Amino acid sequence: MRTLKIATNPKKGNKMTISNIDTLAISKAIAGKAVKAAQGNVGVGKHEVDVTVQVKGTVTVGKEYDQNIVTKLDTAALLAELLDSVNKETAIACIKASLSTDDDKRTKAKELTDAAWEDLKETTKTRCKGKLTSKLEVTAIASINADRVDVEVKKIA
Repeated sequence: MRTLKIATNPKKGNKMTISNIDTLAISKAIAGKAVKAAQGNVGVGKHEVDVTVQVKGTVTVGKEYDQNIVTKLDTAALLAELLDSVNKETAIACIKASLSTDDDKRTKAKELTDAAWEDLKETTKTRCKGKLTSKLEVTAIASINADRVDVEVKKIA
């Protein structure tokens, strides 16, 4: 059995506003592999949640920076342009034939597309937000899903 101390402030109606940096810390603390692992261990359905956690550590926000982004080929737009350049019967025949295209044709088409794209691709500069890094510990303080927790409430003046 654990004892939990909760501090309340009646003047503020027991409501707190989460700051931007706290929001970032919470987001970083629970992101990634932990979320996927937890989701894999939870059954289908609607689950009641009421949990208090402590997130403690540091969050570092880096400076904004410029990054070169290579323009990507939009294959749907390419297909639209190709089909627009032929009549309806040819387009239908090509679509049907594509359902059974062999690997050699696919490889040749990819090589041709890659070669043409290499001549056309452009680089654009994009302003990116600074990198967000963190060193955080997450500790569960209370949860309705825990086995048993005794609560001790202490008023703050």
